[in-house]
Amino acid sequence: MTNLDTRVVRILRWLLDQNTTRSTEALAQDLGLSQRVVRYRLGAVESHLRTRGLELHRQRGAGLWIEGANEAISELRQQLSEVSEAPKVYARDERDHVLIADLLWTAPEATSLDQLHEILEVSKASARRDLRRNEEWLERRGLVVVRRPGVGVGVAGPEIRIRQALVQLTVEAVPHEVLAELCVRSFDEAKLVHVRVP
Repeated sequence: MTNLDTRVVRILRWLLDQNTTRSTEALAQDLGLSQRVVRYRLGAVESHLRTRGLELHRQRGAGLWIEGANEAISELRQQLSEVSEAPKVYARDERDHVLIADLLWTAPEATSLDQLHEILEVSKASARRDLRRNEEWLERRGLVVVRRPGVGVGVAGPEIRIRQALVQLTVEAVPHEVLAELCVRSFDEAKLVHVRVP
C-alpha cells in the first residue's frame, strides 16, 4: 500500500466528497494549501488510486475527478476512514499553532528541541525557525521564550497570561463555525467538532 501522509489523505477525502468536477484551485482553497503543494501531492494521490483500481482524471479548464468502479470507491472511503496514523504534514500556520500550544501546555517546564522537531515533523533547523517566528506572538501577550542550554525552550510569564494566550490560540486556530456550534450545543452533540482543526 502506498505510504500516505496527511496531505494525501486530505486530498483523497476531498476528491471523494465532491459530486462534481472541481479545480485544483478550489481544492487548495478548501484545504488551506497552496496550489504548488496540491500539484506536488497529486502524483502520490494518482499512485495510490491506481493501487485501488481507480484513476484520477485531470482536465485543464474542467478540473479533477476520480473515476472507477463504485465498489472500489467505497473500499477507498472505508480505508481512508480507518487511517489515523498517517505521517503529519502541517502547513506553516498549523505548525505555528501546534508549536505555541505545546509551549503553553508545558509551561513553565521546558520542551527540548528534539521534542519540537518530532511534534512538528520538520527538521531541527525548521523547528528553530518556527520558534523564532512565533516569539513575537508570545511577547505580544506578555510571555517570554526562555532558552535553557541542554534542557530546551519554555515560556515564562504569569499563569493568567498563559491562560489568556491559550484562549487566544483557540480562537485563532479553531474554525469560527465550530466555536459557534459549541456555544449552542454540548461537545458530544456538535457535528462540526469533527472537522480538521489546525
